[in-house]
Amino acid sequence: MTMATKSIECLPNELWLLFMSFLSPIDLYRALVGLNHRIDCLLFAMTPRPILDTSQCGDSSIRLSDMRQLLEGKDNWSKYLLSSIETIRLSGTLASDALSDHFQSPIQLSSINTSFSILFPSLRRLYVTEEAIHRIDILKLFLPLPKALRYVNFTFETSSTCSSYYETLYKFIVRGLSFYSMVFDVKNGKFLK
Repeated sequence: MTMATKSIECLPNELWLLFMSFLSPIDLYRALVGLNHRIDCLLFAMTPRPILDTSQCGDSSIRLSDMRQLLEGKDNWSKYLLSSIETIRLSGTLASDALSDHFQSPIQLSSINTSFSILFPSLRRLYVTEEAIHRIDILKLFLPLPKALRYVNFTFETSSTCSSYYETLYKFIVRGLSFYSMVFDVKNGKFLK
């Protein structure tokens, strides 16, 4: 009796999907993209609209080295993932600074063009917290204007920072920037005239 050699690629789809459910999108794309057509289809079905949440960077979810490799876009996995990201959440973290090419960021990504319209061609939703607004140049995120971007949400924490709110709003008005849906959300307070 002869035994045929088996490989991991012969596993049924259900086991692959179970295996994939334990990995983050970055780990999934790094490990599996380009393995074969079947695995690519399962991978894209498992993560149809990946979210890049910079508040998760630095903990066990996303390592800063992964973020750097993703933004450089040199590998197949990073090219696929960059082109499929539809939602980005920017918070006041080192990863947000690196992503928006902040001048004080210790992570230098000057070798790449960090324009959102080029890096993330499928970007449809952008969430920005007040901490990120203080640390990055907001207009740099939107110029040149991303074609796919439809939803922009800014979150301001308290009424004590109403100047941030008005400055951000003013920049949008002066540049004539508008999107299908723009939300300027204020938590824990009201703005007074």
